This record gives sequence, C-alpha cells and structure tokens, in this order.
Amino acid sequence: MSQLTKQLLRLMAGLLAACCLVVTTAGVSKASSATTDDTGGYPYWNMPCVVPPYGTTGSGYWCPNYDWGTITNNTSVKSLISPYGYSYRNCTDYVAWRLTTLGVPKARFQKLGNANTWGVNAPKDGVAVDGTPAVGSVAIDTSGEFGHVAFVVALDDNNAITVAQYNVANDGNYTVQVGTPAALGFTKFAHYEPFEIYGPPPLVLTTTALPGLIGNHPYVGHLFASGGTGGYRFSMVGGSLPPGLLFQAGADLISGSPIAPGSWRFSVVVRDSVGHQAQASVAAVVAPAYESLYVRSVSGALWRDYVNANRHWSGWASLGTPPGVRFASNPAVGINPGGHEEVFARSTSGSVWHNYITSHGAWFGWSDLGGARGTVLGSDVAIGINTAGDEELFVLASNGTVWHDYLTSKATWSGWASLGGPRGASLDSDIAVGTNTQGHEELFGRARGGSVWHDYYTGRNGLWSGWTGLGAPRGGISSVVTVGINASGHEELFAGASNGLVWHNYLNPAGSWSGWQGLGGVKGATLVSKITVAIDASGHEELFARDSKGAVWHNYINPAGSWSGWNGLGAPPRTRVTSDVAVAYNSSGLEELTALGTGGGIWHDYWSGNGRWSGWQQLGALTGTSPTGDIGDVSGSANP
Repeated sequence: MSQLTKQLLRLMAGLLAACCLVVTTAGVSKASSATTDDTGGYPYWNMPCVVPPYGTTGSGYWCPNYDWGTITNNTSVKSLISPYGYSYRNCTDYVAWRLTTLGVPKARFQKLGNANTWGVNAPKDGVAVDGTPAVGSVAIDTSGEFGHVAFVVALDDNNAITVAQYNVANDGNYTVQVGTPAALGFTKFAHYEPFEIYGPPPLVLTTTALPGLIGNHPYVGHLFASGGTGGYRFSMVGGSLPPGLLFQAGADLISGSPIAPGSWRFSVVVRDSVGHQAQASVAAVVAPAYESLYVRSVSGALWRDYVNANRHWSGWASLGTPPGVRFASNPAVGINPGGHEEVFARSTSGSVWHNYITSHGAWFGWSDLGGARGTVLGSDVAIGINTAGDEELFVLASNGTVWHDYLTSKATWSGWASLGGPRGASLDSDIAVGTNTQGHEELFGRARGGSVWHDYYTGRNGLWSGWTGLGAPRGGISSVVTVGINASGHEELFAGASNGLVWHNYLNPAGSWSGWQGLGGVKGATLVSKITVAIDASGHEELFARDSKGAVWHNYINPAGSWSGWNGLGAPPRTRVTSDVAVAYNSSGLEELTALGTGGGIWHDYWSGNGRWSGWQQLGALTGTSPTGDIGDVSGSANP
C-alpha cells in the first residue's frame, strides 16, 4: 500500500469519525440498513432512505432530502461544511438537518462542537439536557474522542428507544437502531421538542362505533386513531363488549361472533409511542337477524323453516340430500364470511357435506367435504370462527381423535387434518368450540369416564396447544360440554352429570380455571339433556335443559348477580319434549326456544319482552316424514 493511500485512508477515517462511535454493545439491535425512514408522525419523515441522491458510486443508504453537497458518495475523503455548520455525512449534521425540518431555529443547535460536547453546550442556547429520552429529543453519547448524536423517533413501554442516525459505523450511512439508552450508549438527551413547531397533531381515537354487528354473525373489526407519534396501543378500560366479541389487548383487533342482539358501550384508551394518550367511548349495537331452524328427518334429509321479511314463518321445506346419501348427524348451522347461512351434516359413510345460500338468495347445492383418512368421522359437526374470520369445522372420529377442516383465504377448504386426542384417554362426545381471551378457538370434549379435556389454537405458526385435562366433578360428566361467555367476557363451561346435577367451570380473570362447581338440579325430576347456553335480555347467561319427564327448565343470572336456581318452563300441551333445547334470537332480539315433541311435533317458546314466556306453540310439521335428533337454530340474514 502506497504512503499516499495510507494518508488518504487516515484522513477519511478521521473525517467520518468526527462525531460517531461504532456501537457494539451486546443486546443492541444491530445497526441495520433501514429500507424506509421512520414515520413517527412528523412531517418530511415519510421518505425512503435508500437512494443516493447525488452519486452513483459507493454503497450504502442515504436520505434523499438530506443533502451531501458536492460529495458524490460515501467513499469520498472530501469533507465540506453544510449550511447547518457541521460536516456533511456526520451524525451532528444529520441531526441538525432533522431539527431544521421541524422548525427549530439554527441558533439552538449551531456551534455545539463535536457530538460529545452537545450536552454541555446546548443549555447555553436555552435547550434543556437531562437523562430522560423523549420523541423529538437528541440522544447524546459522550464516550470516545468525538462521541455520537442521534435523533429519537420512538419510545416503547419497555424503556427502549428508536433512533435515526448517520455515520454510527464510520461509513457515512443512514441507520436505525432500537434498544435501551444504556445499551445504545446514550446517557444524555437534549430536549428540542419545545422548539419543534411542526410537531404531530393531537392524538385522537377516531373509532366511535363498531359497524355491521349482527347477532350470531362472524365479526372482525379494527380500532383506529390519528395524530400523535404513531406506534398506537389500545386498551379497554371500562364498559363491556357484546358477549361473544373479544378485544385483543394492546392491539386494535376486535373479533368473534356477537351472541345476542342489543346495545353495549365500552371505553378505550389509545397510547402513542411517546406516552401520550386519548380516551373515548365506543358504541357496539348488535342488530337482530331472522331466525332459521334446521332439522333432520327420519329419512336422512334436512329440512328448514325460517322467519321471512314479513316476520312470518315460511313453513318447513326440504333441502334434500345428495344422490345416494343419508345424513346421520344433527344439522350444524353457521354464517359464512359472505354473511349467509351455511349448513353442515355428516353422512352415514362418515363424510361431511355442506350447502349454503348464495348472494342471489338461492341454495348452492350439496358439496362433499370428504372425511378423515384412516378413520371414520362419527360425531355432529361443530363450527368455529378462526382468527381470519373464516369458518372452521371440528368432528370427533371413531378412534377418539379430533379432525378439523377450515375455509382458506382462497375460499377453498383446507381438507381434513387431525388434532389428535388426549394421551391416556379417549374422547367420546361431540366437540364444543369456544373463543378464549386471546381471540383463538378453544375445543372442549368429554372423555370416557366423564373427564373434560381442552385444546386451543396458540396463534403461533398454526400450532395447537395439545389436549390437557380440566378434570371432572364428583361422579363425572355424562352430557356434552357446552361453552358460554360470562359477564367478565371469559369462557364458561356447563355440563350435566348422570344424577341430574349441573356443573360449571369458568376461566377467571387470572387466566386459570375455577374448577367444577355445582349449579344444582330440579326437584322431582332429573335433567337429561345437554345444557344449552344463551344470553338473556339483560346481557347475562341463561341455561336451558330438558328433564326426564319431557319438561324444560331454565336457570339464569339474576339482578343480584347470582344464579336464580332452576325454574320450570313446562312442556308443550299434551306432549313432552324429546330433544335438546335449541336457542336463537328472533327478529325482536329476544330469546326463542325450539324443541321436538312426541308425535313428530316441532314446538317453540319465546321471551315476550314483558317479563313472561309466550308458552309452547307448535311450528307445524314435516310433510310425509317425521323429524329426529336435535334442531339446528341460527339467526340468519339472507332468506331465499
């Protein structure tokens, strides 16, 4: 290497080191070449720093609005003083440029010397200096011969700062780093924020209502804010969401399926990256929908009756069956992403079929979703809503494993895949699907012997948690487990024992399960059906069940916040109930019960809104055949 070359390299290193140190502290986010400049809410910041504005040679990253004067690239040994009073490409000059873009007078930052003397000299110009970072302040590293300065563009809740800078690695390049002040080497902060006349607009929560909420329909919505310095974090601080909807803590996402119509209001606080916050009240009005009933006939076909636009029942009509197919399960009814009813049923061969209402109001026709490989699907179909807002199906197979199939982003079904089963136990009931406090699907099933198990989606790389036990009350569980949402917004399980007693287990605010607790039973009879969970007009859980004599009973949370105890709703005249009780919400937003009776009758009873139930009334009959099993009931919105 020639002597001249050595002299040029020494000169170049000296010029570039005139304000910056190489940060190599362990645990610091690497000073990577940023593909975009920080946003932060300040003007002139939303620009990429990836294009060299004045040169075509050299390598690295430059900010287009930050002038290098006549220096053509970052390998030049040439040094020029910029209009801000510092050498181009150095950290001091870049920070001075950013302060200028925010309206800070030059007199506040000129002639401060090398970076390590800014903390001493800035107070002479009326700028406060302390050890506390703030967005808009200048971070100062006093170590080494020259020190280093950077511009603080964001803070977070973990005491980390984000800084934008030039020449931290003695290469004349633009970089962004994230870390604590100590990890990044900054001990002082010069507070230019009071002089930044082009600061961010006030922080405002712009969402005042959740649009498009319909009872029992899937919903995925977002909260929005404006102003501040970006990096918004949302938290719910009061009020309540409609039961069935969940708020993702810290994020802007609200998702789920509102269980019942009604009006709710909740308070949200939004915080930006510098700790500013704004609070507002958000309305959540869930509109009622029209009720639809589905039932399977003894011949294996599905039938439907619905409330039309005139609020009259349409009468029972057959949806038929695919050629050569008989359905063996109860119908499962959901609302697809298009907002239309979709019905699923398992055939005698173990395959699952579906049919849905199209956007034109007609039924699409039956389509085969196939079955499980190596085993036979044998339970009713359970429908969940995944985090993408799409339907997901769960069915128990004959070998005790659970299988699922979901609607993908391409509007095609994924195909059946196994979620396994508990180790050392075998599930033998229909699967119940809930939504946990993270907004993820959670499955519950009963094993032989009466214990309850659960498995939930973790939200990480498509993984499920695996099956873990929730135990059982004395005597075990004999009914199918059902899932509700309590007043705290947490999952609550309900199940019956063989002695007719009802038990519940709920997720408490600490995130653990309460353990099984008794809700008693009815006098003089034994509850024998699945426990059906609904939300009553006051927004609280209400339970319904059939007893061994064919009468229906209910238990609800009373105004005092405790369970009312079991009260009788009787049976239809001159008959008795033979099925589980189905519950949906009618066009008035009130609970409506439906059940099968002896002799093939289909009966309903609804809450009249004046403090009384209507009493059991018949809903007609199937033509030429009789219903069997349990009724599928949903609040729909598109009736052909």
